[in-house]
Amino acid sequence: MIIFSDPKEIYYLRNYHPLKLQGEENDCFDDFSEKILELKKKEKTSIEFWFEELKKYLKMDESFAIAVIPSHWSGNQVSGIHLVAQKLAKSIPEKITDATLCLIRVKNIDRLSTGGNRELSIHFESMKIINLELIQNKNVLLLDDVSTTGNSLRAGKELLLKAGASKVKCVALGKTVTYYDFDDLVYKKIGRDASGCFDAIDYWEIEEHEKICRDAEMSHFRVCEEAEDLREKIKDEVEYARDQIQRGAHYSHLELCFILNPG
Repeated sequence: MIIFSDPKEIYYLRNYHPLKLQGEENDCFDDFSEKILELKKKEKTSIEFWFEELKKYLKMDESFAIAVIPSHWSGNQVSGIHLVAQKLAKSIPEKITDATLCLIRVKNIDRLSTGGNRELSIHFESMKIINLELIQNKNVLLLDDVSTTGNSLRAGKELLLKAGASKVKCVALGKTVTYYDFDDLVYKKIGRDASGCFDAIDYWEIEEHEKICRDAEMSHFRVCEEAEDLREKIKDEVEYARDQIQRGAHYSHLELCFILNPG
């Protein structure tokens, strides 16, 4: 659940796997990543999908304004994530203020995927807040479709707070996750580490097996020893019982003879 009292810096709903890595098809590209690409194209089914996804995580009984990180182009352009945010605001207008056009890009920045610089300073210099009355003294939910470094959300959050927002909670639909090929040295190191782990496991298994065998042998010896002691004890008790029975029978015989022949 996304709540404003939570100290978590950025919420990520899903992992985003780029369609291509270093010009090659990405085997990790999945349905959710495709849904984000469809959102960038403003496809209706994707807008509806992410609208429903966000509703699952939002505490809708709280009042807040909803703002959006603008695209990399300057101007007041409406992107797919803008449309999702506006749909949320329209769904509960008494609780959610539409502040989707408060944060705008005033200078173009290059896409990160094409080598663009996304340091915090770049975002601070390229964004500004307008329509301040929509966010002042309010909790603000700040949305982005995909976040790689998190710097656009961090910059947007700071700008909103400086403009008078009470609290800002950052949410990205997807967090970029990439897997790059390792060079031979890394593979060899991983191989050595794995080999060492397997050797350690084999050694541990042998040690444990030998310990179990020793314990089992000792337990068997103790059981046999205790069984032998018990057998001897039972034997002694049987001999004692037999002796007592014989003595009792002898005395009974003498008493009977005395009764029959008192003289």
